[in-house]
Amino acid sequence: MQTVEQFLRTEVGQEAWNEITLTQRPTATIPERCLEQMWASRQAIRDAVAGLSEADLERPVFLPLVGPGWVRVLLMLESCYSHTGNHFMQLRFWMKCNTLLSGPEQTHQCAV
Repeated sequence: MQTVEQFLRTEVGQEAWNEITLTQRPTATIPERCLEQMWASRQAIRDAVAGLSEADLERPVFLPLVGPGWVRVLLMLESCYSHTGNHFMQLRFWMKCNTLLSGPEQTHQCAV
């Protein structure tokens, strides 16, 4: 039997995982509730990193996504930033938006 880590290492595995996860959401899920959860998770990240020192940013942490495994805390935080930016860009693509609202710094960071 595959572990979650092994399963998520392929694109097919990621797509299947997303499908399973999305079908587990309550049927009454509304965008406003999702936004509340997003803001709460962002605040939890801010709270978790508020006391970190420069040395703490170099400590190892496990990043349970396809490929990375053990990385520095700094890379984990950069991944959170990039992940959010990538979702924003994907949403704009799906909405067929012609203008790019992100500045060059954010666009570059999303590609990192």
